[in-house]
Amino acid sequence: MNALTSLSAFLADQHQWYTVPRVVKTFHGRLAEAPWHDLDLKAATLAALCAAAAGPLDEKVWITRLAEQTIRQIVPRALRAAADQHPEAKHRAALRAAADRCCLEGSEAAARAAWAVAASVARATRAAWAAADAARAAAAAAAPCLWDPAAAALVAAVAVAVTPAERDQILCLSVKIAIEALPK
Repeated sequence: MNALTSLSAFLADQHQWYTVPRVVKTFHGRLAEAPWHDLDLKAATLAALCAAAAGPLDEKVWITRLAEQTIRQIVPRALRAAADQHPEAKHRAALRAAADRCCLEGSEAAARAAWAVAASVARATRAAWAAADAARAAAAAAAPCLWDPAAAALVAAVAVAVTPAERDQILCLSVKIAIEALPK
C-alpha cells in the first residue's frame, strides 16, 4: 500500500475528511501537491493535520495564526537560505536582517519589507527569488480571509531547500504550524 492509499484509507476509516473545514482541506491540498520526498512521512503528516482539524473552526482566526507563524518560521528560513547563497556581504546582511524582523514581528509589514529586500537582491541567486516569493505570499496571507498565499509561501520556501530531506522538514514544519494554529 503506498502512502497516498494509506492516507485515503485512514481518512475514510476515521470519517474525518467530512468534518475537516474547507479552508483546511484547501491547505491540505496545496501541501499534498508539494514535492515530498518521503511519501510515508507525507501520508502521516497530512493525516495528522486532518485529525487535528476535524470539527468546527473559526477560519479567519486560523488563517491569521497560520499567516503569522508562516512569517515567523518559514519565511526566515527562505531568507537565510538566500543569504547563505548570496556572494555579497551587504546583501547577506540585509536578507538576514529581514529574516530577523520576520521572526520578531510575524507581521504583514515585516513580510512586505522582506519581500522588498529579497527582490532587490534577487538578481544574483535563485534562492533570493524564492525568498522574495515566500515573503510576498506570506504578506498577502496576513490580509483577512486569504488562506492560499500562506500555502504559496510554503511552496516558495520549499524551493530553497537544498536536499529532499530538508524540503520534507519544511513541509512538516508548515503542518506543525497549521495544527498549532487550530483552537485548543
